[in-house]
Amino acid sequence: MLIRANQGHSIKIVDLSSISFKELSKSDGRMVCVHGTFRKHVESIFEKGLLAGVDDLSERLMIHFELVPREIARGYRSEGLRANCEVLVYVDYERAILDGIKFYVTEIGSIITKGGNGCLPSKYVEN
Repeated sequence: MLIRANQGHSIKIVDLSSISFKELSKSDGRMVCVHGTFRKHVESIFEKGLLAGVDDLSERLMIHFELVPREIARGYRSEGLRANCEVLVYVDYERAILDGIKFYVTEIGSIITKGGNGCLPSKYVEN
């Protein structure tokens, strides 16, 4: 049986180095990087940053986002975000890229990153 898991899922046997992601580069400023989450995580996100895992670093391998046009970003909803997410978190991905953090575009257009050791520091989270 073959499993196709190329979105940074929690399956530890997936060799992410064998998947060819397109690296995201700095944009022209028209796009916003959005992450959907729950209210209970917001305080921790602003204190510790975005973690690849829901409650610890072992649950997921990547942090997931969507890029959306700046003019529609506030209050944005799509199929790419969890249907039950309560809060949208905006990330200054361009600043993170300039600081050496890699972001990738998956085959279905999602944006993923490992951040630094499974965490995207809070200094990149916008309020």
